[in-house]
Amino acid sequence: MDEKPGRLHIVPVTFREACIFIANIHRHNAYKPTGKTLCCAVQQDDKIVGVAIAGQPSARLLNDGWTMEITRTCVIDGVKNANSILYGAICRAAFALGFYKVITYTNKTESGSSLRGAGFTVVAECKPSTWVRPNRIRIQRCESQPRLRWEKNNADSVVNTEVRNRVIQCDGMESGKDQFTFFN
Repeated sequence: MDEKPGRLHIVPVTFREACIFIANIHRHNAYKPTGKTLCCAVQQDDKIVGVAIAGQPSARLLNDGWTMEITRTCVIDGVKNANSILYGAICRAAFALGFYKVITYTNKTESGSSLRGAGFTVVAECKPSTWVRPNRIRIQRCESQPRLRWEKNNADSVVNTEVRNRVIQCDGMESGKDQFTFFN
C-alpha cells in the first residue's frame, strides 16, 4: 500500500544550499541568482522539495528600501502547494522585517496559480528586455521573454510616507557615539 506523502513545512536553508538545489532542479533559469536577504526551503518527509530566495529588487526604480523581490523559487515537479507555501513564508518574513511589499516575476506563459494562492496580484506586464546596454556589456544567461510582475502588500503596515522617504545619515561612528540624523 502506498503511503501518502508527509506534510510540507518550512525549514531554514543557506544561500549556497538553495543555489545548489536550483542548479540541479530549475527548468529554465538554473544560474545562481544575485543578491539575497532571505532564503528558505520546504521539506517533506525529511527531504527538501523546494527553495526560495529573496533580496532587493533588481529593477533600480523599485528598489526603494521598502520592497523585497522574490528572485527565485524552485520546486520538484509534482509537490502540490509547495510554491505557495514558499511564497507565503517569504512574505511573512519580509513583513516581519518591516518591508512594505513583496514583488516577483513570472513568464507570461506561466499560470501564476501559486502566486494567487499566496495572495499576490498582477500589477504590470513587462516587455522582453535585456540587461545589456551599449555602455554596459553583460552576459545574457537566458532568453528574454514577456513577463508579469506580481505584488503583495503588507495590509498591516502603517508606513508614514514622510518616514518612508527619509534617509538615515550616521554621524560620529568613528568616535564611538551612535548618533543618527534623519533628513528628507
